[in-house]
Amino acid sequence: MIITAAGRVPGTGRSLFAWWSDYTDGVIDDRSFSKVTRRVVSREGERIRLEDTFTRPIRFVDRTDVHLLPPDRIEFTSDSRVWKAKGRYTFSGEDMAEASVEVDLRPQGIFRLLFSLPFVRGRIVREFREDLEGHLREYAAERGESGTGN
Repeated sequence: MIITAAGRVPGTGRSLFAWWSDYTDGVIDDRSFSKVTRRVVSREGERIRLEDTFTRPIRFVDRTDVHLLPPDRIEFTSDSRVWKAKGRYTFSGEDMAEASVEVDLRPQGIFRLLFSLPFVRGRIVREFREDLEGHLREYAAERGESGTGN
């Protein structure tokens, strides 16, 4: 299942890349549907290993290897009992920063059946898109800007 999302926000692609790639420990998502807590396991130059613990709607740990490719790209792979994923974020723009993500999400085990259900598939796609928009809103708020655009 390929998932794509894109959005724009005031700023530059370089600035957005720098902000996005500053990974830290803590709660990274705490909405009504999902809750995710991140732990940075290691940093070695442009490579970062993360563990994201999901506690809603189901509990599992997603281990992610991130490769920073400054100034405009982040590539990653992740592995959990729910899915394996491979993807990339790209950043561009001088007056309006543009961020896009493309993820090849491959459900594992029984989750292949679950993810084949249209309402579950739709929810997963919506969650990825809402996550991107949420990060863009955070970036804009920290810069004192308002709003995002598509």
